[in-house]
Amino acid sequence: MAKIITENFKVETTNELFNSFKNQNGLLGAQFETELTTLNNGTLSNVLSVSNISEITTLVSNQLQSLRPEAEYYIMASRALSSVENVPSIKNTQKDKRDFQRKVIFGNKVDNDSARYMFYENTWIPGTIYDAYDDTKDIESSNTIISIRNADDDYLIFKCIENNNNSPSTSSPQAVIAELASSGYQSVETSDKYIWHYMFTVVASEANIYKTSNSLPLPSYGGDRNVIANAKECISQIIVESTPTNHFNQFVFDLGSNSSFVSRIDQRETVVGTGIREIDLRIANNQVISNISGFYKNMYLRASEGPLAGKLFEVLDSESDQGTSRITVFVNSYNDLPAKCELVPKVLVSNPSLGGTTAKAYGIVNTFGTLTRVAYETKGTNYKFATASAINPTGLSDDSPTTLRAVVSPSGGHGSNPANELAMSRLCIVTNFSGESATIPSTNYYTQVGLVKNPKFETRTGTGPYATSDVPPASFDNRTSFIVSDDQRSQITQGNFIEQFVESVSVTQKIPGNKYVITELGNLNTSEWQSMMGVNLSTDVVNGNVQPGVVFTANSSNVDNSKTGVISTVVSGLDLDKDIEAVKGTVHEVVYDSSTNTTRIYVVDNSSDHRSNFLPGKIIVKNSAEAQSGNTLTINNFSEIVYGSYVPYSGDLLHYIDFSPIERKEITKEKIKFLFDF
Repeated sequence: MAKIITENFKVETTNELFNSFKNQNGLLGAQFETELTTLNNGTLSNVLSVSNISEITTLVSNQLQSLRPEAEYYIMASRALSSVENVPSIKNTQKDKRDFQRKVIFGNKVDNDSARYMFYENTWIPGTIYDAYDDTKDIESSNTIISIRNADDDYLIFKCIENNNNSPSTSSPQAVIAELASSGYQSVETSDKYIWHYMFTVVASEANIYKTSNSLPLPSYGGDRNVIANAKECISQIIVESTPTNHFNQFVFDLGSNSSFVSRIDQRETVVGTGIREIDLRIANNQVISNISGFYKNMYLRASEGPLAGKLFEVLDSESDQGTSRITVFVNSYNDLPAKCELVPKVLVSNPSLGGTTAKAYGIVNTFGTLTRVAYETKGTNYKFATASAINPTGLSDDSPTTLRAVVSPSGGHGSNPANELAMSRLCIVTNFSGESATIPSTNYYTQVGLVKNPKFETRTGTGPYATSDVPPASFDNRTSFIVSDDQRSQITQGNFIEQFVESVSVTQKIPGNKYVITELGNLNTSEWQSMMGVNLSTDVVNGNVQPGVVFTANSSNVDNSKTGVISTVVSGLDLDKDIEAVKGTVHEVVYDSSTNTTRIYVVDNSSDHRSNFLPGKIIVKNSAEAQSGNTLTINNFSEIVYGSYVPYSGDLLHYIDFSPIERKEITKEKIKFLFDF
């Protein structure tokens, strides 16, 4: 049993990932609010208050998010290791993935402007036989799409429509650029009789960002606006699969020039019926023609020059005088014909089944009368399927069949949907880590990067560290930092290990005057946290609420033994009989501020086997995690602690890689590029 995964499925998988980068609910909500306000000011005569409009908009926005939840993606850097020997080789295990998310240092948000569909680069090379587009062939394995780099280092992308019966391409498709507008952005023929369809241009600036060793990005708009606007579902080409040799040799009038030119001598008024003209023609080289009545019936008379050039007129009948080069034909036309025309074989194309215009085609024969190609007055519109057949003139006694096969353009027409037409099942996501950024560290190293979907963030504002944010940051610094007094650069350096001991106790064990952080709310209500514990409801809250993470200074009120809340504070060391844990981290950067005579210490890898964060109080600075002792410093105040904004382990790690350590510097920029191939 054959099992086929179509390129449409692979492209659609790519589409779903690409479209998930487009976060538009906020825009839709804002547009709804604007339109509702306009309606209220007009038709509703201000029946809604500003508050009403806000409430309705919030309701609609919540429904939008519920019905079409949006995803947020981040490229994150992890693991601050400077030695190649210490860099672990990551594996696709739960532990390795959690370790990545535990050690995140910083990251950038990815949006649809950071992502591009990708397709394989295929430079046009003279003398190559390119595959013509064929709706019976797999586009992924066809040599049909080519690129040409112009003088501005842009990449011009073309699709081969016809290849002159499998002949080498010798004329650059770039030559057709000047004809695009005049052709209506349709397929254009080059001097080597190749027919090319211009698709779009990859400008140098985008290529520089997204290009890989073998692929180029689709422009952000998704193609070329003019090409997309003018695309038609039409006949792409009609292939001559078989035809008798010299089949039309009686209908080659101008021997030696590969054409069938005739000159109009006279055009009389309508003689047979409405819209039918009687036309006298003379063969260009005075060749003697057939005098059999109706011999040239069922051919086309094709205008060769003037405003009507290319137009086909059906030959309804013909007459000629014996022994002359003069022929009279009757054609269906209201218009005057140009002086020069040609008699060509008629090709009948089926009608489009869904409505639209029917293609009108004719045969091109060589000097020996063999049908070699099919050309067109129009390729029609709205075709999903088509058949074609060569019509023999009445005077042709040989009824040997000619087999033609109609190739139909992709849905929407050539150039309408390049991602589908080029089977773009690859997606490139790019971000830059720059030392000029306010949130990207400009020191130390990182050894892993990964793509994380829907991470959670905490703004850590006010005195409490756990206020959540509804607005995902454009970039983030995930290091915890705090301030100690004096210049401590000789006491603490990059790579040192920091340890602090935090004890969690019942609210009944509070010591008046000590600073605590709320670990568990227990059964105390808001007023009890204020009256019994000393929480200031004006300042010691997060997002206006008493909740874990709130910091306060304990008062002297008594606490009922029935109360079950838990609070934490810094202590001097471990005591196995108490609930004390070691909060740990590694020094990432040390910055001295001479204006305040303080040192800010940045810490990474501080998400580990402890639930607490660093709090004001003593810290121990050691050369390594195994060292038994070290220097003692003091974190001054809660207000001087900045916690990392990424919630450890949150989000889905979709893809990650490791590499030799990359050093961050203020003057450097790293371009991080993920290429997904579905």
